[in-house]
Amino acid sequence: MADKTSNKTQKEAPASRASKDASATDFAVLEIGGSQLIVHVGDVFEVNKLDAKSGDTIKTKDVLMIKVGDSVQVGEPHVKGAEVEIKVLAQTKGKKIKAFDYKAKSRYRRRWGYRPHLTRIEITQIKA
Repeated sequence: MADKTSNKTQKEAPASRASKDASATDFAVLEIGGSQLIVHVGDVFEVNKLDAKSGDTIKTKDVLMIKVGDSVQVGEPHVKGAEVEIKVLAQTKGKKIKAFDYKAKSRYRRRWGYRPHLTRIEITQIKA
């Protein structure tokens, strides 16, 4: 049975997206931390650990698709000239993931688990 919530991407809806202005509809599809995310300015995500300190600003060009205003650009695989600015909020650890191994008829039982290292990020700017 699959869990409906993912530890990789937990999103909090920003108050800025509730407004109907044009900048609130701008978004990008971004590849970061081993996953692809649909991001808006002001979104907060938890992704697999990034090599950055808390408070750092990262600029990434791994943009797969971008929509700014009425123009939509799809990359092959990345959009040329597109850039997303990301602020690192914190380095954290996620919820514990538990697992159990066993082998039938041999009395082998092993319980193990780990807490994934995560980076909490905020999208500050999307440039086309």
